[in-house]
Amino acid sequence: MKTGKQLTILWLALLLTSTFSVFSQEKTFTIQKENWSSPQKLQGNNGCQIFSMISFFESEIFRTSGKKVELSQMYLFYHVFIEKTDRYLRLRGTQSYSTGGLFDDAIFLMTKYGIVPLNDYTGNRSDKGFYEHGPLYGEFEYGFLPNLMKKAENHELNIQWKNGVPTKPWETEIRSMLDRHLGKLPTEISFEGKTYTPGSFAKEVVNLPLTDYIKLTSFSEMPFYQPGMFYVKDNWLCKSDYYSLPLDKFMETIDYAVSQGFTLAIDLDYSVDILKYPVNYVGFSEDETVTQDKRDEMLSNWLTKDVHLVHLTGIAKDENGKKYYVIKDSVGENLGVMTKKYLSENFVKGKVLAIIVHNDGIPSAIKKQLF
Repeated sequence: MKTGKQLTILWLALLLTSTFSVFSQEKTFTIQKENWSSPQKLQGNNGCQIFSMISFFESEIFRTSGKKVELSQMYLFYHVFIEKTDRYLRLRGTQSYSTGGLFDDAIFLMTKYGIVPLNDYTGNRSDKGFYEHGPLYGEFEYGFLPNLMKKAENHELNIQWKNGVPTKPWETEIRSMLDRHLGKLPTEISFEGKTYTPGSFAKEVVNLPLTDYIKLTSFSEMPFYQPGMFYVKDNWLCKSDYYSLPLDKFMETIDYAVSQGFTLAIDLDYSVDILKYPVNYVGFSEDETVTQDKRDEMLSNWLTKDVHLVHLTGIAKDENGKKYYVIKDSVGENLGVMTKKYLSENFVKGKVLAIIVHNDGIPSAIKKQLF
């Protein structure tokens, strides 16, 4: 008989050799419940967190008001560059700089800068239907950012403060670069016969209570039912209001939310190999049960990473009656993959790191333990 340590090593070895179960034939699915989402928008070479959260917000607008409003992803991405550059300077270049992030990005940016409809700011989307901003990222990564850090090291940033407000020359520079690649930001827009600023549009039309959205995860290192820091590199805003639930309660919350008409944005481990596999579903260790310990071990041993954010909209069953979750993905045909996938229940248990949902989408018994 193997010891507990030997069994753990064996299990990890099996995971390393066959972590994902991705199959060569498509399945036939019957939708059990699917909540409304807007038409898919392809992210191109931009970060997934804004696209998934904008899709999530659009569903929330529809759920709360019945309106189908499409929002601008690139309006928020414009401000991602500014905010990440500011933090990069504050931390002396020690923070990871990438286009990726978490749920918090969109909430923080929309609260600070507002939002506009998609038609009022497309951010120079290509004729192919997705974004090709390689030149922007090239200029930023190999020109603007190294030059900015050189100025900082030489004490040449020339940031001045007056009455508690800073003047940042670098921000003028980066806005000029973003204007060239993405287009100038609108200061006013017209929607249904009324004029709005980005801030008033967010408050009066989008009108979502952003503080009512709760972020949940399931890892034993975080005390259950208490808020804590979510230690992944994409948490660049350093948010510490992620609530950890036991795995069974985490799954119960997802099922309950969908059944009650809510959608969720989810953070998952979605490798490039899986993204490129031409099937309409993804499984994980389908011949065994994913437990809390296995889930925790995968994160601790770097077998689970926060890679991708998508929009979870429903629940389906395959031809054998097995449960799957319906997702809307912003990675699409431009990368040679399916635009909609189904995730097995085991995949969600093992590879979905965190979710965000309106607090009314949380079962009352679980909610009572959170607040």
